[in-house]
Amino acid sequence: MERLEKRGQGLENFKKYNFVFYIIILFITILATFPFYRGNFHAGNDFAFNYARVMSTISALKDGQVIPQFDPNALSGFGYAWNEFYGPLPTYFISVIKFIVKSWSLSFALFYSLCLFISGVLIFNFSSFLLKDHTNSKLFGLLAVALFTFSNSTYINLYYYANPSQPLALLVVILLFWGMTKMFNKRSFAAFLMVAFGAAGLPLSHTVTTICTLPFVLLYLLFLLIKKGNLKEKIKIIGLGFLSVISAIGLSAFFLFPLLENLTSGIYNVSNSDFSRSFVWNNIAYFQGKWEPLYKIEFSYYKFPSLLFVFIVLFIFIFSLINFKKTNAKYSLIFSCFSLVLVLMQLPIFPWKLFSVFTIVQDPARFSTLFGLFSALSLILILPILLDKISGKTSYYLTISLLVIFSILGFTEFRNRIQKGSQPLFASAQSLLNKTPFNYMENPDSIAIGEYLPQVIGSHNQPYEKTIQQFYKDKNVYGMRNQAMTYLSQRGKLPEGLAKSIQISDYSKKGSHVTFTATTGSKSAGVEIPEIYYKGFIAFTKEENKKIKLTSQISKNGFLEIKVPAKFSGKIYSCFAMSLATKYGGLLSLLTFVSLLIILSTKTFRKSKLSKDK
Repeated sequence: MERLEKRGQGLENFKKYNFVFYIIILFITILATFPFYRGNFHAGNDFAFNYARVMSTISALKDGQVIPQFDPNALSGFGYAWNEFYGPLPTYFISVIKFIVKSWSLSFALFYSLCLFISGVLIFNFSSFLLKDHTNSKLFGLLAVALFTFSNSTYINLYYYANPSQPLALLVVILLFWGMTKMFNKRSFAAFLMVAFGAAGLPLSHTVTTICTLPFVLLYLLFLLIKKGNLKEKIKIIGLGFLSVISAIGLSAFFLFPLLENLTSGIYNVSNSDFSRSFVWNNIAYFQGKWEPLYKIEFSYYKFPSLLFVFIVLFIFIFSLINFKKTNAKYSLIFSCFSLVLVLMQLPIFPWKLFSVFTIVQDPARFSTLFGLFSALSLILILPILLDKISGKTSYYLTISLLVIFSILGFTEFRNRIQKGSQPLFASAQSLLNKTPFNYMENPDSIAIGEYLPQVIGSHNQPYEKTIQQFYKDKNVYGMRNQAMTYLSQRGKLPEGLAKSIQISDYSKKGSHVTFTATTGSKSAGVEIPEIYYKGFIAFTKEENKKIKLTSQISKNGFLEIKVPAKFSGKIYSCFAMSLATKYGGLLSLLTFVSLLIILSTKTFRKSKLSKDK
């Protein structure tokens, strides 16, 4: 104990000024994200898709949608609904940043930097919390930040996938794990909020990361339950955790409810198992044949982070097991175990047949995005035990040296990778946000493989299953999408009567808002509107300033179909509004958020009043 008290005494004055630590974290963040600010914006594999998602949010808001879901301008005016299927939260933040800075490249760059900086702050505080009894806790926290920031996971998220969803999702993963740890340490409303917002933020940020994280969350929860000895306290914590999960569902209901509505409808490609299996998803053979980015040669076999770091984690695991009686070692053991499992997931020997449900994440490399977090935590938690036999002064300077070394190596590695990878990884995407305007409305890459298209679009003139089999045989991942794009270009932009008895005139379209005049005979008839169908479209006519609702449904071609009554003559109006699932989900999210805000305000007020009374 005396040694611990003496250790790191040079930091005592330094600790009083926490902002200095945050400045260092900011500096580390800048080192990792500097390529985004060098004039040429670096965009990776998924950038076209994610750029379109942001544009979709802006377009939907301009269309008057309270919850932006359907982009009426996408696919040359036929529309597309990224936000009904894919976590929309990153697009909200980037849209706000774009409104302030007016530059697309700068808005994405600032978003990445902001996510990485906040993640660093969270890891710093989480590490300091776990090592709160150690004098050098904050210095170890800085080391954890450096390890995480310059990990292969961060590189993959920022530069390989270039998907804003993954950095944000990883941020809320850290918040979730810290909240769970805090809840088991001492039940509090702060821990409750951290778990609630962390669990809600995951699906709102990135569905794939949510699936990847779920098994580790459950295993960590089991670890915390076993570690907590008191049965009565366990029950109380489980109850509080359950309320956190309920709150998380409530907070994210505006997205989860319509997502489930769409997936269970069976209308869209993404909900078809044959489609998923044909395009690698749920393909066991594909998963078992992968050697992926934790250590493969293309991602630097011999430099940091490298295969060597995998062996370091293996050593941490063994050393933690030996020192299992110590609290820090217990936490280090679980996180190093997670890291090693993530490594095994990248190897052909991993039994994916037993865990086939998780192959929906598309690629085992998706799991590797968690490696940097778990390995960083495992190392800094075991380091105090490793340094226990060393004098306080030596330990202090050794930790600083590790911080500097990892930062320099990490910065150098990021720079080398960007320079070496600029051709061809980033070159094709350079024009997106630089000199050449990027038209997301016509670029087929903006809809990836067309997961969110109705199944009937792209498979005309033959059965859906036959279409899929053909594209799978040809190894044409984009076959369905390309065929759909061809069909849309041939479809035309005018409404079509689905019966000879109906006449259509005076058609106009602005965004998702459509107006036309229709006349029918003795029978009702359908009108196909050139907008891809998603739940949420409404149609109505007016009589004496009263709206009369008309039936809206999907046509046999995958577009919006409006049922016009018999013996009708007049104007018909249509637009994309909110489905029942969206309405109820949005209302639940609003009520949950307001309720939590009221509780927080009340608790803050009471705490402030008690402080004044004292």
